[in-house]
Formats: sequence, structure tokens, C-alpha cells
Amino acid sequence: MTRKTVVLMVSVVALTTVTVLAQSQTARWQKLLNNQMLSNVDAGAVKNGSATARAGETQTGAGGLAGLATAAAGSSVSKLSLCADRSFVLALEDSASVQGMAPVSSAAQISGTWAISAATQVDAKIKLTPRRASDASLLKSAQLQNFTVAFTGDRTFVNQTRWYRMPAAICKK
Repeated sequence: MTRKTVVLMVSVVALTTVTVLAQSQTARWQKLLNNQMLSNVDAGAVKNGSATARAGETQTGAGGLAGLATAAAGSSVSKLSLCADRSFVLALEDSASVQGMAPVSSAAQISGTWAISAATQVDAKIKLTPRRASDASLLKSAQLQNFTVAFTGDRTFVNQTRWYRMPAAICKK
């Protein structure tokens, strides 16, 4: 065998090994995410202009309400169900209330397909493709069109923010 042949054979073996490792990481992440719901809980309360978190790990639900001099509360919940058939359903719910005013809320639901675009032992990059093209901008603004999911012990992180992972009731088993 010539040196070129040996180098070529080693390159093919290395490329095959990398491909097999990437495929096994993707399969591992698919198994971890199939029929799972990822959910954030983001709620805050504002009293006399100072924001405090009531639930979840951040307080962006109170967002623009933080400067109010009266009591206010807000929440934002995202529930992303990733089904084994590669379909997804994303439910977005926002609500806000200010003392003395009627509560305001909004809800949206997006469905489509999901895929793992890249996977390592540490995290996976997920791409959501909505069924309706008009939902793409909503996914983008929710920062969930392309996102990274990671697990640290029992904790789940989506784009480095704490989320919760549990079985998805809406997925067909």
C-alpha cells in the first residue's frame, strides 16, 4: 500500500467514526425529547415599583410593568410538546393585571414539525418548522424557531434559560 492509500483509508475511517458518533448523539437526544413537554413558567409581581419573582426563574413576565406605582402581576407560559412522530405543538399564554383594571391575556398555538439539526453529548440544536408560514415570525419572536436544549442533572435549559421537562399529554404514544 502506498502512503496516499493509507492516509485515504484513515481519513475514511475517521469520517465514518465522526458520522456514527453524530448519529448516535442525535438518536440519544431524540429518545430524551420524544413525547416530552418543555415548559417555562415566568411570572412576576410588582408592588410600589419594585419587581419580585413569584414563580419560575426570571421575572420578564412583569416586564414593562416594573415602573408602575400600584400593584401589578404578569405571567408568560410557553408549553412545547415534542412528539415522537416529529410533530410539535407550542402553546403560548400571556397575562397581565394591574390593580383596579381588568386583566389582559392572550394565547396562541402553533403546530408543525421538529428536527434535531445538530447534537453533542452536552446539548442539541432543535429546529421547529410551523405548518403555517405566518407562524414563523411568532416562533422567531418567542426565540423558539431554532433553539438549544441542554440537561444539567435533572434541570432542563432552553437557550440557557431554566425550563421544565415532563411527559407530553397531547402526544400519541
